[in-house]
Amino acid sequence: MRVRAAYLPKQSVILLLLVLVATSAAWADAREAAPVELQLAFLGEGPVSAYEPVLATVTLTSRAKNMILVPCRAGEGLLAQVKDSTGKPVAALPVSSQSPEGLGSAIELAPGQSEQRTWVVTGFYTFAQPGTYEVEIMARQRSALKNGWEAVARASASLRVVPFDRTRLENRCQELVAPKAAAAKLPELVRRRALYSVRQDTVLPFLEWLVVHRHDPEALRAIRRVGTPRAERLAKALADSPGEVGRTAKAGMRLPPATGPSDVDCNER
Repeated sequence: MRVRAAYLPKQSVILLLLVLVATSAAWADAREAAPVELQLAFLGEGPVSAYEPVLATVTLTSRAKNMILVPCRAGEGLLAQVKDSTGKPVAALPVSSQSPEGLGSAIELAPGQSEQRTWVVTGFYTFAQPGTYEVEIMARQRSALKNGWEAVARASASLRVVPFDRTRLENRCQELVAPKAAAAKLPELVRRRALYSVRQDTVLPFLEWLVVHRHDPEALRAIRRVGTPRAERLAKALADSPGEVGRTAKAGMRLPPATGPSDVDCNER
């Protein structure tokens, strides 16, 4: 039995190709239409100086027609990276190992509802060199179809860093310990984590004050992460102190020095 090949007129072939392209585009649009809108905004106006703590708000808004679960925890549903002026990635937010197989921490949002988080960007990257940086964030969730994670929304913002100004950094640290004006509006947890994120000797007297007067072991951990000889001497001196100060410092010595998502997301304790 001989099978005869069927041929379509040229115009029909072109029409069929157009239909296929249009259909593929429609599927792509449906696949890429994110149910979540993501926004990133730095707190404060103008550039920051090198080593200065950088705070930002991350806003998630539901664009879905029904109630949805939105991933919201840094290092799980929300990831971030920093790029330098050449576009080269220089840092990424550590991925949490708490629940790598699940949604992690998620919140329920009604259509049009928003959730805002406060992040300490310097909790995972110190802007030690002047220049213009791009901070990018991505919301992701588990996908059974893709057998892994898929991005559902992205956002970015530029940050200009000027040369190190010791006086400016000292004033900023003072504001975070004894807030006035704008800094007073920030919750204490946010102010402390911002202070913990500074990796420069200027911050050491303020961290020491938290250890001595607030018995804060996290402040001792922050002293260790400064990583300078002066910081090492201070940490040892505090640990050798008698009474509550010494106990606090020793507790801080036992904390892991590595940074993680909890150093960034001020909504997580």
